Amino acid sequence: VMIPGNVYNYGEQMPPVLTEETPHLPTAKKGKMRCAMEAAYKKASGEGVQTIILRAGDFIEREQTGNWFDSYIAAKVGQGKATYPGSLDRVHAWAYLPDMASAMVGLAKTRATLSPFEEFGFEGLNLTGHELIKAMEAASGRSLKIQGMPWGLLRLLGLVTPKIREVMEMRYLWNVPHAIDGSKLAAALPEFERTPTDRIFADALTITAPNPDNYAAPSTA
Repeated sequence: VMIPGNVYNYGEQMPPVLTEETPHLPTAKKGKMRCAMEAAYKKASGEGVQTIILRAGDFIEREQTGNWFDSYIAAKVGQGKATYPGSLDRVHAWAYLPDMASAMVGLAKTRATLSPFEEFGFEGLNLTGHELIKAMEAASGRSLKIQGMPWGLLRLLGLVTPKIREVMEMRYLWNVPHAIDGSKLAAALPEFERTPTDRIFADALTITAPNPDNYAAPSTA
């Protein structure tokens, strides 16, 4: 079993650098669900269900999937605008999905050398908001005016909309700095190389993101 893990497990008190040894102390509903799921697979691994978790940050990809990047951050690049949900000086973990998929294939091929239950961190891109916007400007060839998220409005909507309420519960991810350490993965897959940053954003910005004005909740699965 290959599981694309996330950083929800660590909770609001997570340290700036996340490793395979970082304690799981979830503070949100989704984090607790993730921990319960992974615990079930860890138990099953002792009964013959080999499990590999590759833990990553938010996705950047080549298609529209309703994630934070395509639905909000990059949705108005064509109008010279970018929307960033949190503090621009805090590091946030990102993963280019094609690279993560390649790493999962590599781990699957080496599974015979791994323990019944293994967890790996996928380093991807650890970027501050400023660095992310700068990379987007370089890829798009234009300056971008930065806008914030209407968190006040979302808080009100959350009173009547459970999905929005869960988005609010995960807001801390944009204000608590966190980077993923990929040392263990690098040791397991020494030949793996991620796509260069400029290529990642050039690919990601070729898609036309949906209109974010309705502020539908992005995927937080």
